[in-house]
Amino acid sequence: MNRLSLRDRARVINALLEGNGIRATARLNDCSPVTVLKLLEDVGTACAVYHDQAVRNVRVRRLQCDEIWCFVGAKAKNVSPEKKQEGWGDVWTWVGIDADTAIELAAETFLIVEDEVRFRHPLKRSAIYSAATGAERRRAHEVLAAVSGAAGDRERRAWHLSE
Repeated sequence: MNRLSLRDRARVINALLEGNGIRATARLNDCSPVTVLKLLEDVGTACAVYHDQAVRNVRVRRLQCDEIWCFVGAKAKNVSPEKKQEGWGDVWTWVGIDADTAIELAAETFLIVEDEVRFRHPLKRSAIYSAATGAERRRAHEVLAAVSGAAGDRERRAWHLSE
């Protein structure tokens, strides 16, 4: 199996960081798009491991939250019910960043797929809920009740209003 040299791997990652797409990066570096994707997966895994080990006990004065929208397979308006069951449609990823240091604190804590919130780890949901103040919890339940009501889910709306 052929492997990219360390220098070539650095050039591929640099091209991606500069905003080039997968195919453009492959053409620029004379390699396969599959090679670029495999390298991207390896680097992503290494970064996630480092982040989980290194970013601890960060004191944050100002938290900046941002979302990234994308779609899987097709935009939600173009997805058939069968494909929706397979996970196709709109997806939002939410990110928390310390506004002063630009340290990413909570990458992919949760996703919003259609009207459902999916947490990446089962303990994150309870940790977030436990850390919130009573006023923050009530406000979140009010918003979720409004969303549930708009979606026609009366039982879920009533549950959120009762919390």
